[in-house]
Amino acid sequence: MRTWLFAVLFAAPLACFAQAYPARAVQVIVPFPAGSAPDIVARTLTERLSAAWGQGVAVENRPGAGGIPGMTALIKSPPTGYTLAIVPATVLTLTPFLFKEARFDVDRDIVPVAPVATTPLVLAARPESGIRSLAELVAAAKKSPDKVEVAVLANGATHYGLQYFNSVAGLRLFPVPYNGSPAALAAVLGGHHPALFEGLAPLLGSVRAGKLVPLAVSSASRLPGYESVPTIAETYPGFTVSGWLGVFAPAGTPPGVIERINADVDAVLKEPQVVARLAELIFYPFAGTPAELAEFVKRERVLWTKIARDAGIQPQ
Repeated sequence: MRTWLFAVLFAAPLACFAQAYPARAVQVIVPFPAGSAPDIVARTLTERLSAAWGQGVAVENRPGAGGIPGMTALIKSPPTGYTLAIVPATVLTLTPFLFKEARFDVDRDIVPVAPVATTPLVLAARPESGIRSLAELVAAAKKSPDKVEVAVLANGATHYGLQYFNSVAGLRLFPVPYNGSPAALAAVLGGHHPALFEGLAPLLGSVRAGKLVPLAVSSASRLPGYESVPTIAETYPGFTVSGWLGVFAPAGTPPGVIERINADVDAVLKEPQVVARLAELIFYPFAGTPAELAEFVKRERVLWTKIARDAGIQPQ
């Protein structure tokens, strides 16, 4: 009887706290630059959360160093739910391998709150290259190992994702790293390389103008509106590599508050105008509980640990 009473008395303040949340403005850290796709997704989400909560939700961009400045700010914040972060996949999966001092521990310092969205990568080529399908890219790579250059983003998911594709397909496509999507795209359109591996969103203008041919996407299934573009997994079963975004909080944030935020994020992601806006950016809502997000992140980290080790990444 006493144990039951203690549990009820202990749970009551937490329930009240969650019910009252948020009683003031909420800060959301985005460890990517303003204007980037993760930033636009974050602002789309926070604008609707602000309306739902009746409180201000301010986005603070803390880019650079693989997301370390943003994650450091997050884990140093009080675990009250009033400081959150919308974190891109690479910050949790690749940063620990790229930097000797990541300054945050995924298992110890943060807790998952809510998944937000996924976005695929795409292999694309210039029509003038003569490569118009994944089969033709593979044939070219097999005919001339290390000669077929593919532009990628330096030390990111496309860079090491291409190496992962090489290992799965038994190929030797040659990655040429660039600092940023505009530089990689300009190099390919300028005729310096026949192909690139990138997120689809930065390439849409060139694809629609016929300047690029999408060969295959890295998602598990074909994309709405782009059903004519096959997945890599259709040729190489099991190959799926996607970007994603999730909401995270400092470790120690009350479970009731996490559940409240999770429910509200889930509701916002079902709003038709939000779904439409994300689709414009080639992001697709990704609902789930905090526990499901935790399990998803765990699987992603296992995958990227293997990719990082196979690629021989040396932390800087």
